Amino acid sequence: LEQMPDIVCLQEVEENFFEADWNTHASVLLENYNTYKKILQGSGGTTVLVSKSCPFQVCGETKVGGERATGGSSKSTVCVRLKNSGGDAVVVLSSHLSFKPAQRQEHMEHLQTALGVNDGYERVVFCGDFNTCPEDLPEFVTNSFFANRNMTLVAPENYALTGCGTNNSQPRKCIDYIYVSGLNVVEGSVEVGGEPRFPYAHEKEEVSPAEVVTPSDHCWLSIRLTF
Repeated sequence: LEQMPDIVCLQEVEENFFEADWNTHASVLLENYNTYKKILQGSGGTTVLVSKSCPFQVCGETKVGGERATGGSSKSTVCVRLKNSGGDAVVVLSSHLSFKPAQRQEHMEHLQTALGVNDGYERVVFCGDFNTCPEDLPEFVTNSFFANRNMTLVAPENYALTGCGTNNSQPRKCIDYIYVSGLNVVEGSVEVGGEPRFPYAHEKEEVSPAEVVTPSDHCWLSIRLTF
């Protein structure tokens, strides 16, 4: 956040994520970003934050998934459409997919239906927690969403490990990705950071802020894109 990126995509975000008691960065986020969260009460959802200084303005948002067929309320995608004053357009998708292949594919089919072939947005950033290991990506990208777009996997490089299991202090698998279409990645800009581990001192459904010992069980991914 010190770099103040134009776009921040988050997954598994609870309603109280933007409350200071739970998030020490809440005031910074709310001061500098417009939030497009579409979070259902009592469930972790996906979020796209757009910097208030970003040259692109939001002109539409859509939420997809969050149903039993796609893996439950937390398995959702928020799609934010942006345009600048010159008419350049891009759609950003922050997604949390199921670890079950059939539910992932169902989610992607819903996404294709919601966006159409390209919805006038040939430039796409599709990122998040896909719960899909590298060996399963070839099957994953056969769905209609990918078939109708020239999507390229740009992060993490060399399938860097990004996620960990319960009570595991070290990353153990690559399950988080960034795909783009119609955009160029600035050379040397791909970053993977953080030390993911299970977020709570004790595994239980309800916790207090004091019991949160680490922000996430995933790494963060960062890239710089140009037209």
